[in-house]
Amino acid sequence: PNNDNWRRLAALQAMMNSLMAGNTLDSSALTTKQNASTTDVESLYELLPLTEEQQKLSRDSISAALFMAGKILIQDMEDCSRGVAMLERLLRTDSAFRPKQELYYNLYRCYQKQGDLQKADRIKALLQAQFPEDPITLALFQQKQASSEQARKADSVYQQIYELFIAEKYAAALQQKKVADSLYGASYWTPQLLYIESIYYIRQRQDSTAIRILYQINNQFSAHPLAPKAIALIEALSNRARIENTIPAAAQSTQAPANNTAVPNNVTSTAATPEPAGNFVKDEKAQHVALLVLTQVDQALINETRNALQRFNRENFAVNTLSTSVQSFTDKIRMIQVATFADAEQARLYKDRANQRTRTDIAPWLETTQYEWMIISADNWQRLNRNKDLEAYKTFLNKNRP
Repeated sequence: PNNDNWRRLAALQAMMNSLMAGNTLDSSALTTKQNASTTDVESLYELLPLTEEQQKLSRDSISAALFMAGKILIQDMEDCSRGVAMLERLLRTDSAFRPKQELYYNLYRCYQKQGDLQKADRIKALLQAQFPEDPITLALFQQKQASSEQARKADSVYQQIYELFIAEKYAAALQQKKVADSLYGASYWTPQLLYIESIYYIRQRQDSTAIRILYQINNQFSAHPLAPKAIALIEALSNRARIENTIPAAAQSTQAPANNTAVPNNVTSTAATPEPAGNFVKDEKAQHVALLVLTQVDQALINETRNALQRFNRENFAVNTLSTSVQSFTDKIRMIQVATFADAEQARLYKDRANQRTRTDIAPWLETTQYEWMIISADNWQRLNRNKDLEAYKTFLNKNRP
C-alpha cells in the first residue's frame, strides 16, 4: 500500500480498536451525566447503555462503524477480503441496518471481483427484491447492461496481454497492460494475469513489486485456486536469499533445460539419428510415462508447473515413486515427463486424473491451448525424440485408443 493507504489503515484500525474496546462513535450521547474527573463505580455505571434508547444508540454506532470500515477497505484500499468480513458481520448483527442497499452494493462488487458468483447472485436477488426502484439498484443493473460490450472488449484485450506474458514477450505485454489499465482500471484483471505478471517481476528480481501483485490476487480473488499459490509464493520470496544460498541451482532455474531425454529404467536414448515418422509400436504392457506437452510457455512458468505437479503427485500418489523432469523437445515445445508407470493402463489413469485437475488446481495459469496430456512407452519415447514428429505420434495414439 502507498502512504495514503497506510494512513487510512491506521485511522481505520484506531476506530475499530475503539469500537472493540466498547466505545461508540458518540459516547457522550449515551448519558446525560458524565464527569471526566470522576472514576468511581457509580459514575462509570452511569456510562453503560442500559436504557432501550441508549442500547439502540450503541448498536447504531457499532453498525455505523462497521459499515464505514467496510466501505473504506473496499472502496479506498481495494481490500475486498477484509471489507467483506466487516459487512458480513454487520448483516449478521444488525438485520435492520440502513442504508442496506449501499451495503448490498459493496458486497455485490466484491463478490464479483472475488469470483464468488453464487453469493453475488444472492445479493443481486436481494437488491432487486427489497429495493427494485432504488437508484443504486437501477444504476447498477443499467450500468451492467450498458457496459457488457465494453466488458467483452476489455476481456479480449487482457486475454491478449496474458498471452503475450505467457509467450515471454514482456515488453509488449507491459506496454499494452499500461494502456489497458488507463482505459479500464483494475476491473478486468484476472488472477491468471496477475500471477504471470508477478512471475515476470520475480525473474527481474523486483520482489517487492511481485509480492504486491500476489497480495492483490489473495485480496481480490480469495476463492480462486491461485490464491493459496500466491500466498505460498510470497512466503518463498520472503526467504529467497536463504533458499538460493541453500540450493545454488535455484538461481539458475530460469535457464532452459538441456535436451537430455529421460526414459524409464535408465534406458539411454540412442543417438539422435533421423528416423521415419510413424514407426511407433503399440505395447500396452510396456512401461510408460505421462507427458505434459507445453507450447510457448515461459520457462519460469514451466518450472512452477513442474513444482505443482510434484506437489500433486505427493498428495495423490504417495504410494508410487513418481519422478518429474523437464525435457526440451523443440524451440517452442517443452515436455514435463512423469515417470514411471508399470503399463499403459496405469499411465492412462494418471493422465486422466491429472488432466482434470490441471486447469482448475495444478496449473490454473495455463490456457487450455497451451498444454496437452498424453502417455507414451519407453521405446516410443525414444523414437519420438529422434524423429520429432509429434503430430505423427498423436495420430498413432488416436488410431490405437483402447
